[in-house]
Amino acid sequence: MSAKLIKDFWNDNLTDGVNKKALKRYMKASKMFNSKKRYKQFIALLMNKRNSKKYGCNIYPSAKLGKGLYIPHFVGIVIGNTAEIGENCTIFPGVVFGAKYSPNKENPKGRRHPKCGNNCVFGANSSIIGDITIGNNVTVGAGAVVTKDVPDNSIVIGHNILKNNYLEDNMTKNKINIGFYVPLVFVFLFLTTVILLNFFSLGRYMDSDMYGDMYVAKLMWEQKTLFPANWVFGNQIYILATPNIAALFYGLTGNMMISMSLASSIMIVLTLISFYYCFTACYSKKTVLFGIVVLFACFISTSIPDNEFGQLFFYGSTFYSCYIITLLVSLGVYLRTIKNDSFNGLITMLIVSSILSLLMGIQSLRQTLIMVLPIAFHQFLFVIYSKIKKKPINKSSLITTVLFLFSNLTGVIISKLIDVKREEIIGGLGFSPFYDIKNKILTIPYNILSLLGLRPILSKVKNGDTILVSDIFSIICSVALIIFIIVFIIFVIKNRKNENKNIVAANGIVVLLLGVLGTEATFFLIDISRLSKYLFVFFILVPAMAMYLFEKLDGKIKVLYCALVYLVSFTVLLISYISPLISTFTKKTDYDKIAEYMKENNKTIVYAVWNDAGHIAGASGGTILAGRWDATKIFNIKSHTNILDIYTEDDNAVACYMFTDDSLKQAKEYLQDDFNKLHLVKEIKHDDNTSKYLYISDRKLMYK
Repeated sequence: MSAKLIKDFWNDNLTDGVNKKALKRYMKASKMFNSKKRYKQFIALLMNKRNSKKYGCNIYPSAKLGKGLYIPHFVGIVIGNTAEIGENCTIFPGVVFGAKYSPNKENPKGRRHPKCGNNCVFGANSSIIGDITIGNNVTVGAGAVVTKDVPDNSIVIGHNILKNNYLEDNMTKNKINIGFYVPLVFVFLFLTTVILLNFFSLGRYMDSDMYGDMYVAKLMWEQKTLFPANWVFGNQIYILATPNIAALFYGLTGNMMISMSLASSIMIVLTLISFYYCFTACYSKKTVLFGIVVLFACFISTSIPDNEFGQLFFYGSTFYSCYIITLLVSLGVYLRTIKNDSFNGLITMLIVSSILSLLMGIQSLRQTLIMVLPIAFHQFLFVIYSKIKKKPINKSSLITTVLFLFSNLTGVIISKLIDVKREEIIGGLGFSPFYDIKNKILTIPYNILSLLGLRPILSKVKNGDTILVSDIFSIICSVALIIFIIVFIIFVIKNRKNENKNIVAANGIVVLLLGVLGTEATFFLIDISRLSKYLFVFFILVPAMAMYLFEKLDGKIKVLYCALVYLVSFTVLLISYISPLISTFTKKTDYDKIAEYMKENNKTIVYAVWNDAGHIAGASGGTILAGRWDATKIFNIKSHTNILDIYTEDDNAVACYMFTDDSLKQAKEYLQDDFNKLHLVKEIKHDDNTSKYLYISDRKLMYK
């Protein structure tokens, strides 16, 4: 209680007898007000009214005052009911810590008054107004009016003037260039490059999953349904995902590639908007822009289109952007309820996030795993902590959590009732046997290397392939990411007792961390295939940690920190984003050459192993259809997320079969003497003695 925090006020030999009495009355009123008994609170308010009349000051009983507060004269001082004053502060006569809004307008239960750090001095007749934060070691000049946040070690004079520079949006151009325009330029460059990649490089880097999403979008529009009759879904069905938007664009353009490029670009922009909405709950706009730069830059690889995590967020059919958007919007609502303990101004976004949770529950259990369960577990810990500390339970965040749980699980139930063809391809929901847990433990290093972008480079080393300059730069960026995570952990441990914390931001980081750890734990407990890409919440957690450090650091250390982040970001931009875009226009791949041959010879269908077929279809701009066989069974038609009606004898007449060295060996073993009936029409050789082969066949070879 605030009364305990100021028990040493009257021991200060600078405080006269009258002030001792005023403080003593405040202590009694504060103690009674915090007892939570109505009659005592009523008496406390009467005491406060008497205090105001007798001593000419109004310190509300619920205001929080730190130790060592020095008030030489109480006349004219007003401290509002949600104000917080740090330790060892000095307040001169006539100072007002007021609210910007009345209780029935905004934040009726949240903080409406200033929160001040330690060792601050407030000059006579100064006014500090609104839900703002005053840093440590701040001096507010006499007669000053402050309505904006003030950083540490600052002097404020006049109307929001900080050392002759206007605060925040009124700062000088030089400071805006550093704090605002630099990250804005990086965001523009990253976003522009990604959108160009989606429009000009989609065919080059398209794998079979992307091709499947693109083709099912075409079927959705043609059949006017979310669940096409001749399509078998895999682990998820599509309700509000990138293919659904692509289906609408296909109705306008009639082109699968263009429609998917447009849909992906829209989902990328929505992801960034959702990120902005989520983290402006606890950070300034400038800080969130910095976080978006880190969001783009933490996907470290030699090519973002080939990076499985980059594909989930920004490239191709942006597989998981629907889940990411729902996570960010819902987390933004949840953090705001933690901050204000109120739904004021949140009703619309609460409804939107609940609907998204419902729809994502229908699509798959991914949203339950990465968002709903982490928020629920965090809320459980939050309630336990409140009970232990004997604090009131935040009812708004509790109601929000229950609503998310109900919406998402309702969606899961609805999903089970929908009659749609699907095939589970990553295991079931039963418990993992013990021997499988041991095997999964061995895959932990594999997943860590994937997250850090090092796995492809280590594969090159293992296979004796040439290490390129871009690979070396990727290693350096990966090491920088590792160092950043270590520095963040050390910083948090060293400052764990610091009272000047961004509690809302810290809770957001905890929720995201629970999402990563919960996903990892699920791999061990449930009989589900351990795929590293399910840990994609890690790439939201990293920017959240980066923003936390950005706001806590100051001076030269902050300048150095920002410089290093921008240096790494620029390196990643060149290597992972711009380089593959340039290669699209300067180099031809094997798939480009195969697609060109097929179009020249009027071949419209390619049969190949899982990903190769998608690459060729993509390289053709969607004019060639991809028929795919299972990697373990040559010529066996893939039963899910695959075109199922292009395997007749007539189709075979306009089809080619593409083999690698391994699949060619499988074909010879399967066909034996009949293999001689295939005709080689094109071979592409490489310097490493590997080749790709294109054959035609007089009879169909694909089977179910």
